[in-house]
Amino acid sequence: MKALKAPGLDGIQLLFFQKYWDMVSKTLLSVVQEAFTTSCFDDSVLKVMLLLIPKTTTTDRISLFRPISLFNSSYKVLWKTIVGRLRPILQWICQRVSYLCCIQFDTLPGPQLYFHSERSGLSHHPFTHLINKR
Repeated sequence: MKALKAPGLDGIQLLFFQKYWDMVSKTLLSVVQEAFTTSCFDDSVLKVMLLLIPKTTTTDRISLFRPISLFNSSYKVLWKTIVGRLRPILQWICQRVSYLCCIQFDTLPGPQLYFHSERSGLSHHPFTHLINKR
């Protein structure tokens, strides 16, 4: 994740977490532990705001807007950590059940998982090129 990308809904850039990790790591880890214990995240972590940014000065059509989602920065860090730990397991499962599995980490709020059977005739799925990307 890029440290100086647009701040999240909470107004915090990821650079903050990198710079002050010694101070925020314990709090963030306790949030993760609580989520595993209760099987849910606190609502404040999961809030998102969808914004429409105009592409041009004339905005008379919806196609002239670019949608972006603003998530809390803590959610981005948590999601990236969880997915990073699950990635090897998911790849192993995908290989074992002979499904095509593509994990795209650059899309927020988290990775998009695409599955389809090789027997279904969809071997030219638009995301198949991402398998060998990483």
